[in-house]
Amino acid sequence: MLAGAEYNFPLYGNNLRGVMFIDTGTVETDIGIDNYRVAVGTGLRWTVPMMGPVPIHLNLAVPVVKNDDDDTELFSISLGFTF
Repeated sequence: MLAGAEYNFPLYGNNLRGVMFIDTGTVETDIGIDNYRVAVGTGLRWTVPMMGPVPIHLNLAVPVVKNDDDDTELFSISLGFTF
């Protein structure tokens, strides 16, 4: 089960946008939500005109609910759209 919400807003023209988000979810072998995780974060969406309308995502997130044995990734970079 996965759920998330994102609020984005313009920072500079149409090419640079800021975001605030929350991502939640779990992966279970049986039906249930015993190992649910939650992270909140902020980021940038930068659209480079020479690359077409594909944005570069720069995200910084902090886990709010996690297990002790989880790997923590605070910063991520990705390329493309999210739906």
